[in-house]
Amino acid sequence: MKSKKGFTVIELLIVISIIGIISTFAIPNVLSSLHKAQAASIVSDIILIRDAATEYCTDYGKWPPDTWWGKIPKGLERYLPKKFSFSVFRSKVKYSFDNYTRHKSWARKYGMVVGISVNSKDNAILNAIINLSPTLFEAKRGFFGWGRLVYVIEGKDQVKTKKPKKEKKKKNSLF
Repeated sequence: MKSKKGFTVIELLIVISIIGIISTFAIPNVLSSLHKAQAASIVSDIILIRDAATEYCTDYGKWPPDTWWGKIPKGLERYLPKKFSFSVFRSKVKYSFDNYTRHKSWARKYGMVVGISVNSKDNAILNAIINLSPTLFEAKRGFFGWGRLVYVIEGKDQVKTKKPKKEKKKKNSLF
């Protein structure tokens, strides 16, 4: 008899099915680990932005200006590392600096005066951030279908509101 070299179709199907079964368990774990790593990187970036903004505030006596997603506030770039970006992970996550010191109604509406927002359509990344540091961020209403987490630097309790008028005390007289 001749000896055959190679694999039969049945052997190949068995190997492919085993690889498929293993991958169903491995892929979610790999994605979870990837999201945890991205969350750790984002938290590190937010702390870096907070420290840079605090230095800016110390130097100029005011917070950096409000910016839209992915834009570094004017003047803040000198306090950040070179090539630092407010748009990370192929633009899946964008940071914004929120400064509502001139807009008291916005501060009351959004629950903060100054903060840093993390905006993303990938809820898995946002959930990983919350799981990594549940007390550091507040979930806020996002825009255009994006999720939003906010690191509050100055809270709404620091918003100056009009003091209520004091009522004049009426004199109680017995006669």
